[in-house]
Amino acid sequence: MKASVFRRWPVTAPYRGEQTTRFTGGYDYIGIDNMVYMPYNGLVSGKILNFQMFQISFYETEKGKRPAEEFLLSLNPKMRAKMTGLIGILGEKGNELRMPYSEYLGDGIFELRCIQGSDITRVLYFFYVGRTIILTGGFVKKQQKTPKSELRLAKLRMKDFLKRYGDNNEDI
Repeated sequence: MKASVFRRWPVTAPYRGEQTTRFTGGYDYIGIDNMVYMPYNGLVSGKILNFQMFQISFYETEKGKRPAEEFLLSLNPKMRAKMTGLIGILGEKGNELRMPYSEYLGDGIFELRCIQGSDITRVLYFFYVGRTIILTGGFVKKQQKTPKSELRLAKLRMKDFLKRYGDNNEDI
């Protein structure tokens, strides 16, 4: 059974090291900051908990390119694991995810914030109909503010997406 929800607790000495740095596409242990996220199947005392989760999708250009996915694949393994874990948490928390992990930038665009050592990475996204989150792209941050060019590009991608799909999310 593949877990889709993560249980969160502080990392203590026995969990540091191998378990907090391992990551596989099948959602193994994920270490983020000083917390560890482990798969949790929702069973508590024999009852299945009903978690409402958000669907995460990549923005796709008309030519079939997925800028956010390409960006994630270009990251070093540690940063990619951390950002992938944050995307999983975004899928669980949705619009309830706040600073320091998510920030509203205006005009419907949000940024997912990730720091690994001295590297600062951002993935831009917006919310769509039916509890869907669309990842538009990402960048490695080199200055204090989010570059206007990245924000403009995310807005253009959101506008293009809404023009192509409108209010109907059945074709995503």
